[in-house]
Amino acid sequence: MAVTPWPTAFADRAAADSASVSRAEVVAAVRAAEQSESWAEAFVATQVWGYGVTGYGPYRTRQVLAQPSAEAVLTEAVSLLVDEGAVAAYEVLHTLDGLGPAWRRAPRARRPRCPERSPAPSCRTRNTW
Repeated sequence: MAVTPWPTAFADRAAADSASVSRAEVVAAVRAAEQSESWAEAFVATQVWGYGVTGYGPYRTRQVLAQPSAEAVLTEAVSLLVDEGAVAAYEVLHTLDGLGPAWRRAPRARRPRCPERSPAPSCRTRNTW
């Protein structure tokens, strides 16, 4: 079962078995989703990049988005991010079940996972999305 809504800025999932997704493409997808206020689409974009080829990524993402309050929580988190900052946004995200440890604490500085043009597995995604 495919994850929806699929980011409009990403390539068609049916086009290949595996495709690269760069940070720049995620940023473009989130900016495109921002125009339509499709925060679920922005969330999917970040999850595709974050999970990469991990087989359980699509399942976990679908589980989060299947919650009745998911869209409202994502919308509220974005509003809080703009008005009050990251800590307030993360606090409201904690109300969604299924978000992993990266979502359970306020952001902190850390080194980048992979370079922009890296073919590393963590920067790729499979057609399981």
